[in-house]
This record gives sequence, C-alpha cells and structure tokens, in this order.
Amino acid sequence: MSRLSTQKRPVENTQSRMVPEQMPQIRIPAGARFGYSQRRSLAKAPAVLIETREEITLDAGLHLMVAPNGLGKTTLLRTLAGLHPSLSGRPMVRGRVVYLADELKMDAELNAGSLFRSWFRGKSQDVAEGMAEMLKLNRSIPIGQLSKGNRQKVLLVIAETLAAEPGGVLLLDEPLNGLDTETREV
Repeated sequence: MSRLSTQKRPVENTQSRMVPEQMPQIRIPAGARFGYSQRRSLAKAPAVLIETREEITLDAGLHLMVAPNGLGKTTLLRTLAGLHPSLSGRPMVRGRVVYLADELKMDAELNAGSLFRSWFRGKSQDVAEGMAEMLKLNRSIPIGQLSKGNRQKVLLVIAETLAAEPGGVLLLDEPLNGLDTETREV
C-alpha cells in the first residue's frame, strides 16, 4: 500500500476572476481507500493500493503525484475522474473534470491538426495550434504513424489547451512519458 504524496508548484492563476465557490478543488477525506474490490481482483480481500491518513485538499494550481509503479496513481486519478469507485471514503471534485490517460487512443488515420480543429474553437484552437508549433509537432501526419513521443505531444497540446480554460480539473496520467529531454524542458 502506498502513502499519497503530492508536491505543489506555483503556476499562473488563470482563474483569478472566479469566486471561491467556483474555484476547482479536490478534497479526499481521511481514511479514504483506493484500489480494487474482491470482484475485480483474484484476491479474496480488496486490494487497497492507497489509503489517506489525513484529509487532503488540493486547490487550483499544479500538483504532482510521485510514487513507484504499481502503487495506485492511475487508480486514484481514474477514481477522481469518476471512472472507478473508491473502496471507502468519497472524494469530492469541484470543477469540470477532464482525465487524459497515458496513451493516445484515436482513429489511426486522424491527424493532429484535424483533431485540434474538431475539438477546439476560437481562442482555444489558437492555443492548441501555437502549442503544437512550439513542440514542433507535425499536425499533418496520421496519429497512427506518429512515434510514441509525438503521440504524447498531441496529449500535451490537448492538456495545455484545456488547462487554459478556467474552472477545470485536469487529471493527467504520465504526461511526460515518452517525451525527449528537449520537449520536457519546453
């Protein structure tokens, strides 16, 4: 079982015009347990991967979760996104939740440019296109032909564009996986 450890890094506040009740927030109660019930695992008892010892409140900003592989980071993110039940305790997420998995699964023939044009409009589309330029992402190559690093760049563009919109809770699973050093530094 792992202990949840988070780190906070300051970021530009894009949500300064929101009243406190509208600000995104995640609250996990003390004693909340995350993992798999006996119905989902071969074990007779529930597999508890994470248990919180005290209440955790995450306000607007960038928060990082660091733990070794297999200790429940993805399970926790999927639970916060409402895709997986908690074993006990009820986490509260205030804001529009967007969860992006660690792997881009799209129609292999769709290219990144078409994806951005269909997902985003107006200023958001400009943000996506600008971010793709900065990351040197070729938006005309079909996603199925992109390298793992370039597929990850597509996910980063989506994440950064969604993060620019106020009021959202953006949950990213392994966002830097497969990226080269130069891109990580951007």
